[in-house]
Amino acid sequence: MKINSNKYTMKKILSIILLAVLILQGCDDFLEEEPLSIETAESYMETVEGLESLVGSAYIGLRVWYGRENGWDFTEAGTDIYGRGYDNRSAAFCTYASALSGEEQERSAAIWYELYVAVNTCNFILANIGDSPIEDKEFLNRRKGELLFLRAHYYWQIVETWGGVYLSTEPTAEAQHVAQRSSVDEFYDVIFSDLEEALLMVPEIPDQYGRISKPIVEAFLARMYLFREDWANAKLYADRVINYPSYSFIPEVSELWHLENDINSEVIWPIVYSDNPSTTTPAIRNQGNIDPNTNLPVLWDNQPGFIQREGGNSGLVQWQIRYEEIPSSGWGMVRDIPNGRGFLRWMPTRFFIELYDTEQDQRWQLFQKVWIANDLASIPKYKSSTETESGYETEFYLNGVMVPWDISLDGQPIFNVGDTAIVFTREPIDTTQYLRLFYNLPEPVDGGPSKDFFMPHYLHPDRKYIIIDMNEMFAINPSTGNYAQIKNYFPINGKYRDSTIISLDHTGTKRDIWAIRLAEMYFIAAEAAVNMSDGETAYDYLLELANNRAVGGDGAGLLATYGVTGGSDIDIDFILDERARELATEHHRWFDLKRTGKLVERVRAHNPEAAKNIQEFHNLRFIPQAQLDALYNRDEFGQNPGY
Repeated sequence: MKINSNKYTMKKILSIILLAVLILQGCDDFLEEEPLSIETAESYMETVEGLESLVGSAYIGLRVWYGRENGWDFTEAGTDIYGRGYDNRSAAFCTYASALSGEEQERSAAIWYELYVAVNTCNFILANIGDSPIEDKEFLNRRKGELLFLRAHYYWQIVETWGGVYLSTEPTAEAQHVAQRSSVDEFYDVIFSDLEEALLMVPEIPDQYGRISKPIVEAFLARMYLFREDWANAKLYADRVINYPSYSFIPEVSELWHLENDINSEVIWPIVYSDNPSTTTPAIRNQGNIDPNTNLPVLWDNQPGFIQREGGNSGLVQWQIRYEEIPSSGWGMVRDIPNGRGFLRWMPTRFFIELYDTEQDQRWQLFQKVWIANDLASIPKYKSSTETESGYETEFYLNGVMVPWDISLDGQPIFNVGDTAIVFTREPIDTTQYLRLFYNLPEPVDGGPSKDFFMPHYLHPDRKYIIIDMNEMFAINPSTGNYAQIKNYFPINGKYRDSTIISLDHTGTKRDIWAIRLAEMYFIAAEAAVNMSDGETAYDYLLELANNRAVGGDGAGLLATYGVTGGSDIDIDFILDERARELATEHHRWFDLKRTGKLVERVRAHNPEAAKNIQEFHNLRFIPQAQLDALYNRDEFGQNPGY
């Protein structure tokens, strides 16, 4: 398949692999090799150090997906649990509106390109590793097993994203302008073959954290068998991983996600990141922009029209709101490192927020719902009903009547630094008991909207913090069917907090991304059991997880709040609900909905903005036009149906 519009020689293709060696990012030595002289990639096969560099380069494709904006666009956006945030840069991934032009094309082309570069890197090393003069055959087998796993994983991403496209297990030496499609079954034949061979080669305990090990392969096999509806094997491999003594649940969810607990007993496959500033260069490359001095693709970071930012796990900004802009220019809040910097890419749906029992489910506690004032200058001041020359514009109303304050309070802050400034609540508030706020808002103009149109907010009558309830967060504009507010205000999932960054401008963090963790194995085993008509066994798996996610450890009570008291209550929709509560933002959701045939149904039911556009053909993504244009037989190869 053509992966670049330029005609590469073998030397140029191998130079791309070596470029990957030079820009690796990771927290272990095998992902932080020193820069090496560029000769040919074949020469790197002759020494342990050189081969380690090449194998490390095969991992780099993981870091353009996991923990990055593009990967979340492909896996969490436009589902039943996440839609478009206010500052989303590729809305079509969220709304399923036309995506055949603009930044969506650029992002898709970037991911397509990086995945095929990663596959080609694996293919090249696998084709040559057998001829390496390195005498340590056990070492060579371990590294070969890693490469087989990585190729299987990259091909799974490709086939589940775009369907039956181009498949090859041989390295590409030159640009291919003619390509044939392979079937989904042919992709999975390669995937399972690679995984089964890898299982015989990789160790149970890797020699470095982050490398592929036997439990990782078995866990991914469990997932792959689930995708292929081989329930018995899915459960078999999930059970194997569950029974490893090194894996166990952490009873306190808050501890699970503490940054200092990044390496823990629930993590099966970590995608490692680094706090070394020299390794934070992003891996995304612009396949249409070649540096004439090096004949290598130019890094796509900060290119006009394409937002990738620097390297590292970018979850700390992608999932954050702009609390400093509530209601318009701060309510006792300015950006700081503990609260983070908000990119506002994706907004949770009301359905998702309402999935949680707020009293019994620890996972609800991961959401940030309260902000504490940190800036005296932006705390509003009292304004009395008596005319003054103070110029303060803040006004409070109760049931439409301006609330007067004693003149002695005029000009004083309505609360202090350290007090609560903003509260989001899932419970509807009685608006007749709360103050109504109008703050720095324009006056209505003739024929224009009334003042009520301009984002009024409610305040606690005594403590004066802004309170935003579910009805305000998720109010629907009846004329458009979209959310009425500007998608700024919602509880945020706190899985990616990082207060160790050196400045607010730093958008990448050393926090690892967990591609597979223990909870997924319990879901796989439970889903497989349900599909084998064994609901009671499924209940046992879900109960074990619930015992570790319930406040006080009462898993049965937690499941009962969700309407499940035994195996007969469990169906695929409940499992999907539980997977949402547990795995949201962890690069699963779009694939889960597609795999279970629930994508269109649940998006239409729970995502108002996407519901208007989504169709069955959206179970595949569109093939980037740049790739089709590079093919001489593009009409034969074809765009995916519906686009």
